[in-house]
Amino acid sequence: MKIGLVSAHMVDNDINKQISEMEHYLKNSQDCDWLCFGEAFLHGFYGLAWSYDQDKEKAIPVDGEVMSRIKTLAKKYRKTISFGFIERADNGDLYSSNIVIND
Repeated sequence: MKIGLVSAHMVDNDINKQISEMEHYLKNSQDCDWLCFGEAFLHGFYGLAWSYDQDKEKAIPVDGEVMSRIKTLAKKYRKTISFGFIERADNGDLYSSNIVIND
């Protein structure tokens, strides 16, 4: 198994841009089986406002639409991907999480 550590450009608070970056690397990394993006990659290092009311709206659930889009990319390119993000749990708690999604 070949693992690629990705140091990609990160834009705070632009999840669509970050997913686009992920797809770029998934598409152009034929030699890798698993791509690892960094801490807080999906939201950016300054993705939090440090206000619960604001941050709960930005955080994403692991079973939501954003993760579904990324799962579709992992399947399409037949690769495993991992990245950091701000997670919103079912009970409303927020976490700085990392997830691994395989193909």
